[in-house]
Order: sequence, then structure tokens, then C-alpha cells
Amino acid sequence: GIMNNKLGELTNKFGKKLKMERKKRNLSQFALAELSDLNKNSIGVIERAENSPTLETIEKLANALNMPVTELIDVSKVDL
Repeated sequence: GIMNNKLGELTNKFGKKLKMERKKRNLSQFALAELSDLNKNSIGVIERAENSPTLETIEKLANALNMPVTELIDVSKVDL
């Protein structure tokens, strides 16, 4: 199915949201990783919903993207 080898719907939506916000800012996965002090592979893993980010990671990402955590985790408008 569509969710093959992936975590739940929320994780999938968060990955899409993160990618959208990153692209909006013309940042590569590597650049975002550097800005958020994360491993360079972490961003791709999160965007592909292969892993669910911790709250600490979400906070680092939100800070790096210069947006509130609440806005980054609001996936109510994200379609899969």
C-alpha cells in the first residue's frame, strides 16, 4: 500500500510539511541539517517519513526555519 515501509499518517504529513517549508526557503537538506545542527542524513530520513523526529529535533528544525514549533507541527492542511 501507499504507507509501505513508512510510519503513520502524522509522520508522513510532517515529512511533507518539512520539505515544503525547507523548499520555500531555498534550503538544501544539507543546509537545513547544518542550520539545525543535525546529521546531514537526518533531514531526508524525516522528509521521507522513515523516522519520526523527537520533540528536540522538531524544536531545532523550527528554530532553523525561523518559525514557531506550533506552526511547523500543524499538518492540518497537508495532503498525502
